[in-house]
Amino acid sequence: MKFEKAIQKITSIPAQKFGLRDRGEIAEGKFADIVLYKNGAISDVFVNGVPAVRFGKLLNARGGMVLRRT
Repeated sequence: MKFEKAIQKITSIPAQKFGLRDRGEIAEGKFADIVLYKNGAISDVFVNGVPAVRFGKLLNARGGMVLRRT
């Protein structure tokens, strides 16, 4: 399986299946959680664009929200 298809299967396809609008894609106006890896370890995490982990250190940020099916 191609890498792109694998990512789609764990992001946009489940978002569509569960009716989560504005989720599952990285695009302007969408909500996204992004994990960056460096040397095999988590370096940075962004939750809805809010930094939650920087340089491997947990921050006191709360960018998430409860998701409800629409």
